[in-house]
Amino acid sequence: MAHVRAPLVGRAPELAVLREAYAEARRGAVRSVLVAGEAGIGKSRLLREFVSELRESGDTLVVSGACADSGSGPLPYAALEGLVRDVVGALGADRTLDEAGPSADALGLVAPRLIDVRVQASPGRLPEVVAGLLASVAQRQPLVVVVEDLHWADDATRATVDRLARLPQGSALLLVASYRSDDVGRGHPLRSMLAELERARLVTRLAVPRLDEGEIAQLAAALLGDDDVGPGLADLIDRSEGVPFYVEELVGFLGTDLPDSLRDLLLLRYSRLSPTAQEFCRQVAAAGPRASYDLLSDALGPDAVVAAEGAAREAVAAAVLEGDEDGYAFRHALVQEAVLSELLPGERRRLHSAYANALESYPTTVARLSEIAEHWWRARVPDRALAAAVRGQEAADRAGSWTTAATLGERALDLWEMVPDAEEAAGVSHHQLVIGVADSVRSTTRLDRALALCQQALAEWPPDDTDGLARALDNAAVIAAQAGSTEGRAFLERGSPSWVRARTTRCARCSSSRRRETGCSTAAPARRSRARPSASRRRRRRGRRPARRWRSTCAASPVCRSGTWAVWTTSNALVTSPSTTGGRCRATTSTPPTATSCEASSRSRSVSPRRGRGARARSGPGGAPMRCSRATPPRR
Repeated sequence: MAHVRAPLVGRAPELAVLREAYAEARRGAVRSVLVAGEAGIGKSRLLREFVSELRESGDTLVVSGACADSGSGPLPYAALEGLVRDVVGALGADRTLDEAGPSADALGLVAPRLIDVRVQASPGRLPEVVAGLLASVAQRQPLVVVVEDLHWADDATRATVDRLARLPQGSALLLVASYRSDDVGRGHPLRSMLAELERARLVTRLAVPRLDEGEIAQLAAALLGDDDVGPGLADLIDRSEGVPFYVEELVGFLGTDLPDSLRDLLLLRYSRLSPTAQEFCRQVAAAGPRASYDLLSDALGPDAVVAAEGAAREAVAAAVLEGDEDGYAFRHALVQEAVLSELLPGERRRLHSAYANALESYPTTVARLSEIAEHWWRARVPDRALAAAVRGQEAADRAGSWTTAATLGERALDLWEMVPDAEEAAGVSHHQLVIGVADSVRSTTRLDRALALCQQALAEWPPDDTDGLARALDNAAVIAAQAGSTEGRAFLERGSPSWVRARTTRCARCSSSRRRETGCSTAAPARRSRARPSASRRRRRRGRRPARRWRSTCAASPVCRSGTWAVWTTSNALVTSPSTTGGRCRATTSTPPTATSCEASSRSRSVSPRRGRGARARSGPGGAPMRCSRATPPRR
């Protein structure tokens, strides 16, 4: 049976909500709508109907992007790439760069081919840049931003959606995002963000319900082209349970024995294809959610793709696949998963190996490295899978896709024991890999797991690598502090040299008055060095703004009256050598005269050295100024 696109049935109330939100957005009120529903309920169909209405009006710019799952975690920047591509297609590359402003370089992280700029921006700025670009466009014309499958969103996409929902009023912007409600469990990272947006009343949640019996009959009649569905209507209502996608799959098989399992139901159309068409569908399913024509040609061979055009046309006509100008995709992700399970072991390994080899010849991006790692994993090639997982973890961590980085890192740890010479294949030692995965896991807020990985790495660390051990101890101390563990102090003391431990012991025996002066680890928070001037005196000083003097205590850098610093850091890591160059800690008891910046500070700030009784800049052995890795902002 040829596939007939049915009219949208039973969604009039949901369309009315979207139209009302769009009308308010046109009046300058930023609106956000979250479309929630189970798989197959018709979220994408609802959004397509709404977007088609907007595009017919002609004066509204619609940009859309869809999140995707690579199997090893969210595909980095999948939705953001779609949004930027639509903006570039509507405005052109030059105007897009003008709208993005001075931070346009960050867009190169998302679409290096669409915008030829240098990739020098930090990935942490990407959500701000994309949200700023869309807000700037919305200042000039009505803009509708559609983000589908938010349950598969990476960290950057979630941050961008959060920023768009919090834009100030005055822009004609409507944000519409959809997600599977049954996939967002208690531990899902999207759950807390949605709860916070709803608490602040920044979004409207639109739940898409199942169809009732009358709506199922109406949809079935539209699909069959006949008002009389026949005696199989009761069975259709019972089997579909009101899910529109299941109605569309089952309506062509009324009067036959319908399958009992969901998997067999999803494979009904596939099972009626010819063997050649079924083989082509399996090849497309192995490529991922979508298979571009170029990838199919490079992996399977140009001749094989040309020979399979007849099979591809048959699959498209049967509504198993959908074709566009660039490739093929399954009509629904559920069907792709079901067809993928039809692969035999040998066929699975051969196809995934071919796709991995083809992708490795393409330009390197974070999303592509994630796909390569997934294909080698499914191909069951342990050494190639380990190397790809390590490369993908490092790239995803640098790009700020911490969920993907943590998933690939955990996979690399699982593969380590399967590879005979794992260190040579991975290009990194096991303890270095573990500490790197711990840092990625920490960014996903799984602090207990991150602390356990730190302990494992420290237990394996070779004693002759003192610098590396010091950096690992520094990271472990940070993770322990964030996890609320008391091990952080022990990590710092383990990384401190003997002269520091002796000095710290002496400071701990100081009197209470001297502890406040010296700023050792047992000291109470220090106070200002002199009395606060009166209000009138402060007003007289406003014009000349004298340099401020700060006094506070840094628990990570206790200082003794002798001028010895307990912790030295270089590049935010503990070291035992007193060769650190100049810098100023904004959270230490005193300030070196040659102050520039602190590793833990967001920006530099010049201050005057402490004067008066006992005035002299604290320094380490040799008179070198100090720097603290755990400094916190000072108080005035």
